[in-house]
Amino acid sequence: MNIQMNFTNPIRHVRLLIALILLALLSACASNSPTRHFFMQGQVLSVQDQNVVVCVGKAHGAEVGQVLSVYRNEQAQAAPKAPPAGFKRVPMGQVRIVEVFDEHYARAEVVSGEIHANDTAELQR
Repeated sequence: MNIQMNFTNPIRHVRLLIALILLALLSACASNSPTRHFFMQGQVLSVQDQNVVVCVGKAHGAEVGQVLSVYRNEQAQAAPKAPPAGFKRVPMGQVRIVEVFDEHYARAEVVSGEIHANDTAELQR
């Protein structure tokens, strides 16, 4: 197979190089979910005294010092003989991240409220 390349048009090669650079930059940004920068959410895995382990870590953008709001999902009460009313989010308090273990987990301390395992912790920026 004989392939010949035409190098007589330098503008075309500069454009191609710029396109490849932009593609590389955009693909690097794509590895970070756009929602990660605005919304981080995870489950409270365990609570012992004022120490909490949450299922958010480096992969989610967790950093030491962030304060997460904690919610509990409770079933809404429906009128008798009515279809289920669904669920509602009940604010339970806040936790502050004190250590990020790895990609998926962090240790936090209770700032306020009564936090239980299976509650939802989230950071909205």
